Amino acid sequence: MSTARDSSVNGGRTDDGVRSVDVLLDGIRALEEHLAAFRKQFAAVNDLTITDTHLLTTLAVAGRAVTASELKTAVRLTSGTVTAMLDRLERAGLAARRPNPVDRRSVLVSLEPAGLAAVEHARGVIAGALQETLEPAAQSRIGRELRELAQAVSAAVVVFDGSG
Repeated sequence: MSTARDSSVNGGRTDDGVRSVDVLLDGIRALEEHLAAFRKQFAAVNDLTITDTHLLTTLAVAGRAVTASELKTAVRLTSGTVTAMLDRLERAGLAARRPNPVDRRSVLVSLEPAGLAAVEHARGVIAGALQETLEPAAQSRIGRELRELAQAVSAAVVVFDGSG
């Protein structure tokens, strides 16, 4: 990923005079639109809301049972919203709540086999499309650049919300 110093050579513009950051922001917007369409389709196939799919994938990424409080923090939603989402995921047989053996006041939430299968299927569809489109070296490079981009956006969130 280019740094701000690299873009100072040409005033932060591409060869056709467009600001480099505008090209980047336009690419992010396009990716967001396509991912939103994919998530909407994933939600419809599994009879969930789009927000439910976020909770489902968050559980899959965790790779272990987590407390409802940990989920609430991870998805940045209220406990009431997370409870309603968990109710839907449980009714669909995609996740389960079990008593926390360490803290009786809380529950542990984990993916059920059907939930894991749904997430793995969606991930496989995306992975297949990426493998058909991008060479392995490009996949690795873009993955690293996306992590850098995520860090930059994370820093912007801190500035934007006034905590930085």
